[in-house]
Amino acid sequence: MQWHGRRVTVMGLGRHGGAIGAVRFLAERGALVTVTDTVDEASLHDSLTQLKDLPQVRYELGGHDESTFCSTEILVVNPAVRPNNRWLQLAIEHGAKVTSEIEILLGEVDAHVVAVTGSNGKSTTAAMLEAILRVGGDRTWLGGNLGGSLLPQLECIGPEDWLVLELSSFQLHRLSSEIRPFDVSVVTSYSPNHLDWHPDVEHYIQAKQRIIELTAPNGAVVLNHEDYEVRTWNNLLQARRLISPATDSEIPELPLPGTHNRRNAHLAAAAARAIGVDEKCVNQGLSAFRGLPHRLERVAEIDGRVFINDSASTTPESTVAAIEACDAPVWLMAGGSDKGSDFHALANMISTGVKGVAFYGQVGPTLLRLCEALQPSCLRTNVAMLQEALAWCWQQSQRGDMIVLSPGCASGDQFNHYIHRGETFRVRSPVALPFQERKTLKSGVVPNSIGETVVKVKAYEQVESAPVEMEGAVDCTVRWLVGEPDGAPNFAMRQFEVAPGGHTPKHNHPYEHEVFVLEGDGVVLEGDTEHPLTAGDVVYVAPDEVHQFRNTGLHHSFLRAPHCDRSTMSRKKSPADEIRQLSDEIRRHDRKYYVDAAPEITDLQYDKLIERLKQLEAEHPELVTPDSPTQRIGDQPVSELQQVEHRVSMLSIDNTYSLEELRKYGDRVKKLLKDEQVEWVVELKIDGVAVSLLYEDGLLVRGATRGNGRVGDDITHNVRTLLDVPLRLVGDDIPPVLEVRGEIYMTNADLVSLNERRKEQGEEPYANTRNVTAGSIRLLDSRICAERRLRLFCHGIGYVEGIKSETHMDFLKELRSYGLPATPFVECFKDFDAAVNHCEALVERLHDLDFEVDGLVLKVNRFEQRERLGSTSKSPRWLVAYKFEKYEATTRLNDIQVQVGKTGAITPVAMLEPVELAGTIVSRASLHNADELDRKDVRVGDVVVVEKAGKIIPHIVRVEKHLREGELKPFPFPTKCPICDTKLVRDEGGVYIRCPNFACPAQVKERIRYFASRNAMDIEGLGDKLVDQLVTADLVQSYGDLYRLEVDQVAALERMGRKSSENLIEGIENSKSRGLARLLNALSIRHVGARVATVLADEFHDMDSLMKADVETLAEVNEIGSIIAQSVYDFLHSEANEKVIADLRELGLKMDEPRSEKPRSSTLDGKTLVVTGTLEKYTRDEIKALIEQHGGRAASSVSKSTDYVVAGEKAGSKLTKAQQLGITVLGEDEFQALIGG
Repeated sequence: MQWHGRRVTVMGLGRHGGAIGAVRFLAERGALVTVTDTVDEASLHDSLTQLKDLPQVRYELGGHDESTFCSTEILVVNPAVRPNNRWLQLAIEHGAKVTSEIEILLGEVDAHVVAVTGSNGKSTTAAMLEAILRVGGDRTWLGGNLGGSLLPQLECIGPEDWLVLELSSFQLHRLSSEIRPFDVSVVTSYSPNHLDWHPDVEHYIQAKQRIIELTAPNGAVVLNHEDYEVRTWNNLLQARRLISPATDSEIPELPLPGTHNRRNAHLAAAAARAIGVDEKCVNQGLSAFRGLPHRLERVAEIDGRVFINDSASTTPESTVAAIEACDAPVWLMAGGSDKGSDFHALANMISTGVKGVAFYGQVGPTLLRLCEALQPSCLRTNVAMLQEALAWCWQQSQRGDMIVLSPGCASGDQFNHYIHRGETFRVRSPVALPFQERKTLKSGVVPNSIGETVVKVKAYEQVESAPVEMEGAVDCTVRWLVGEPDGAPNFAMRQFEVAPGGHTPKHNHPYEHEVFVLEGDGVVLEGDTEHPLTAGDVVYVAPDEVHQFRNTGLHHSFLRAPHCDRSTMSRKKSPADEIRQLSDEIRRHDRKYYVDAAPEITDLQYDKLIERLKQLEAEHPELVTPDSPTQRIGDQPVSELQQVEHRVSMLSIDNTYSLEELRKYGDRVKKLLKDEQVEWVVELKIDGVAVSLLYEDGLLVRGATRGNGRVGDDITHNVRTLLDVPLRLVGDDIPPVLEVRGEIYMTNADLVSLNERRKEQGEEPYANTRNVTAGSIRLLDSRICAERRLRLFCHGIGYVEGIKSETHMDFLKELRSYGLPATPFVECFKDFDAAVNHCEALVERLHDLDFEVDGLVLKVNRFEQRERLGSTSKSPRWLVAYKFEKYEATTRLNDIQVQVGKTGAITPVAMLEPVELAGTIVSRASLHNADELDRKDVRVGDVVVVEKAGKIIPHIVRVEKHLREGELKPFPFPTKCPICDTKLVRDEGGVYIRCPNFACPAQVKERIRYFASRNAMDIEGLGDKLVDQLVTADLVQSYGDLYRLEVDQVAALERMGRKSSENLIEGIENSKSRGLARLLNALSIRHVGARVATVLADEFHDMDSLMKADVETLAEVNEIGSIIAQSVYDFLHSEANEKVIADLRELGLKMDEPRSEKPRSSTLDGKTLVVTGTLEKYTRDEIKALIEQHGGRAASSVSKSTDYVVAGEKAGSKLTKAQQLGITVLGEDEFQALIGG
């Protein structure tokens, strides 16, 4: 092709220079090259440096420009750019030719070409073939996905040379028939792959089959006839020659393990023979082939364990092959990001083929669930990060085992690519791992092997007065680790056994140091401060120098190399010092885990630190401080949420819903600032609950909700349970007063876990993360909130004294330095257009996040400009939200079915053609209720758009009516119950239509299921299928019928033996003593779940007292309110339910909760008391018990019927209301006098 003068746009340079070869080739041939990338200049520094000798190249970085794509003649795209990418489509619409680097190469080169593709094995097969050709004397070039770009070497490639190219489905999909045809093509295997890129399996297969179409008419094709799918492709060959793979007898013994590598060798040998290479060269090439990096690569052997790096295994099938190839017990690390793969075969292999497995990353929970279903015998765990998986495998394994990284998934959730993942594993395995598990201390002279920067801070002479002393005789095992001068370890490791107090031999190496693995306990002195060393600690020391050492398991210290005469005496550390040190260490690990996302220790090690701190604090309660890591969760619930006033109002954010609206906002700001240059920050708009955190002198003193912007609720007790929120800030120069704004949220993974627990307990799952966050953060009992695993991102500034930052970006850095979790994925742009372009590109990547985002926020970066812009009464002028819809997919509605719930609610459910949505296959979606069905005009046969709210509950958001074919009839919502044929009724003033027949079989089954569930009456052995049998056989139609069942009746049911029937009757009998709270929950009272049932039982103690309460009395109970009160009252006073309760009472069910056994007085008979504020002498539970013990009632809110208010310190609105109503207010002493205390 003639390139000179052509307008060529290269889309995506890449941080790692993926397109450098194409840019250089095009620029040197006179093309007018524009490089466009959504990543900014600073992030692309390394790639840009390699192109600095090409000043003619034009760059558009930090976002794409629409005009560039509209005017370019040729667009060069990265293979990963999807066919439906909007920028790609824009260029095509304006007549651009789309090409790729590999297509440019194949259009220019004059040489022989072998192309290799397949779902698994293509890289190894291509490399084997290249090795064979080299032995045969041919000049070969290995390219495609292997090695770097061949375009810069194009002039060196001769017509007799051989190009061996490994090609992906992405690359084959885009290759045109104008390229140099392949002389030989090889297909190694097929399995469904990259379904995150291809719209379906058929599209993926067609892309792979392109390799045959692009082979010369007289060329040769090697197909793996052992693969069922691939062997059917011979019908595509036409006149091309079909070459059968070699057999086992035709290839030599290989140095590589595994039958899959022998299959790869069969294919490589067949391709070589098709080319004309003789058998001797084939055998020599295969015998000498040692494999590729990251493909079953042996990287180290430590303490008898062999470490295998198989990071290139990005499909389940390749991991299965890797497990089969291992000749020793395997500890597997598997996980990463999902490409739409089917993991069932891998789960089967893991369940029988490994000794243990650590799942990690995005796919980890899925793999764990699949394996758990098979009840495997192997040990297994699921962790977040690869380094945690590695640490677990090391901890569990023993001599003779193999520790294997073979993920079976893509690497994009934690790494740039599989090479990055493999290099990380390769570095951590031989150098860092064994010592991390032994509380490693690492000095500045050790190679920078795990990405930490450790600095030598003092010379030896400066600490002459602080020698290192160790208590007792310390035995040392010494290891010498060798690294290259540039800091990259070469993984050679020599080991020496040294007598106690001895030294390693001297070595001529730039990183000479000593490594002491302590076999005994000791103490290191740093001035007057003591630091413990325990058995298993690893100490790196350079002789006669003092360094700062980083201990990844315990502490920081300054050490000097110990000598033989130093193994003497020390003194023991005080409890105060140990508590202070442990607290600091735990806070540091909290920050590493939650803020930096770089954990250094395992969960087990962390738990041991917490347990030790709890033990010390229990022994020395006088040393417990408010900011101790053990003091996050309160022992008792708060009585109510107090209101607090924000010093600086928490205003709302103006929303925009299109790029056009967003640009109009930018124009307004530009006009207000008189065309000044404005830097813009783009942040994620987290879908959570807005909060304010107030720190005074570094200590967290208050957390509050936004409320109405001026006044919010005090939720400090719940904020303290968030483990990523520091109770005390760290660092220097902390402002005396610091109020930060942020968003409390829950990850999708944590919501799944929570809903699984709720399902086990018979409770309804939460619909989405925002709802559960909003409800949890307002709970009175912080213990429940702590179980929800909520998290925080800080994104803004409130009232501050002594702030140093002048820009928002600097402020976020300042927050991180204090240990606060600043919002992630923040970018700053020099102009508004670049920020908007970034928004557009960022939207496409948000589905990878594990938390919900409902938009993006654009903010002016400089605080001074913000002040001048000011605010309206509702929102600041210096920021705006860009909101969008998420997780949508289009499919066809095949049917609408209705379901009957336990309270009779009729819910329409959409039955869909299966469609992928937010990473899962969806075939059902909620239509909510009849009104929603009518409003959206949903009809069977429609094309509908499905949204997965919170990635949990799919629902239909709209109908594509323009695609409606023919006359589709509206869905006739039933007027009678589909189960019992009873006429349906609508809730008064509500949206739900219900079946009023309490005896409806569907309701009966659902009610009995719920009644027997774990969180209700907890009847062991009564599962869903047995409930169906009992109701269908007319043995059970009411709760009471359960308690009238006899063994013979149950034993007569299908698959029910005598023994299991006896066990069931025993379980039913045992449930009679569960108590009032469980019974109330079990009765399926509308709006009453486990929590409300417990509150009612605690308040009224027995069923009789509860049934005597009127609506007003019920509504006064804390956490109840008028709606729940009315529902409870109506239920208990309906004639049918009165009979149900009487029936259960007669059958012997316990209908009370235990009261205090202390003697009761009548001092407060008939009196209602409200307690407010902080009491010195009593907890809330204690004073409530006293009130009840003396005949009174402890209420939660002040009303005209309140007799006394007991007020402590910091009494709030209740005290004010009592004074306004003229109610008697008592202090603690007056209360004691009143009850005769």
